[in-house]
Amino acid sequence: MEDIKKRIIEKKLDLVSLKMDLYEKNAKRRQFFRAVFGIMLTIMVAASLAFLLFTEIPEGNREVVISLVAGLNGAFFGTVMGYYFGDSDKSSDQVPQFREQFDDTLEESEDMVAQINQEDLEDN
Repeated sequence: MEDIKKRIIEKKLDLVSLKMDLYEKNAKRRQFFRAVFGIMLTIMVAASLAFLLFTEIPEGNREVVISLVAGLNGAFFGTVMGYYFGDSDKSSDQVPQFREQFDDTLEESEDMVAQINQEDLEDN
């Protein structure tokens, strides 16, 4: 019976450890994609501004083109940057939570193993 309890404790620790590793990897991946999106948005905004500065737009379409480019830049820049750099991404905050959970589970498991060993000593 004690061996089964020990195996359950080990599997529980393994599961929490795997969860923590998964969240850490996902947090690193998100940081990489944030950098890529930031660079892409900067290039897109710069390209659209260069288009407006260096392209001759016919007089009748000038206001329409400027409004479209400004609107698209504002929508892309505001929405995407707000999401990726704002408070919408809560999963990276879960890594410390899983570390605490892992530490708590480790302490509980060590206590349980000590209790099982104590019971083994008393039985012998």
